[in-house]
Amino acid sequence: MMRLGTQRGATLVEVLITMVILITGLLGLVALQARLQIAQIEAYQRAQAAVLVSDISERVLANRIRAGQYVTNGPIGTGSNCANLTALEARAQSDIREWCEMLQGAATTLNGAQVGTLTGGRGCIEPIIAGSIYRVSVVWQGLAPLGGPAPGATASTCGTGLYDDAGGGGCTADLCRRQLVSTVRIAELL
Repeated sequence: MMRLGTQRGATLVEVLITMVILITGLLGLVALQARLQIAQIEAYQRAQAAVLVSDISERVLANRIRAGQYVTNGPIGTGSNCANLTALEARAQSDIREWCEMLQGAATTLNGAQVGTLTGGRGCIEPIIAGSIYRVSVVWQGLAPLGGPAPGATASTCGTGLYDDAGGGGCTADLCRRQLVSTVRIAELL
């Protein structure tokens, strides 16, 4: 009888150890699922940024004679009044206003709020060499701080300092600022 009681105690310990291992594994899966969801949202936002950079780059190239009219005075998009954006040339003005609205997510609304694009999306067009080379930047709010400055973080100053402590998640020193930068070269046609 004594041996039977000892064996029951050992089985109970084995069951408890198995439960601890199983719970630890399940908690790991939950954490992995949360990280995968964040990565999926970040990838979606990066894809949206690529579409926005490509869109305005193509518009600038299509109106290459007036490319200088597309230069923005600071970031446009979130926090901007798109209707007040002006350019000397009507087509450039229309393109910049539409791009501003796309950065704000005007294409999709939910309960009256614009939700169709990047979180805190802003864009800049800066001259590198006026008349021939321009830098197009789209910046947005990432969901979690990066471990260090983003690759190419010095490529553009668009939106610098606008994403610190947004949501209180440790976003300082622009660690939550994401950016996608492209260079537009205007060809000299003879």
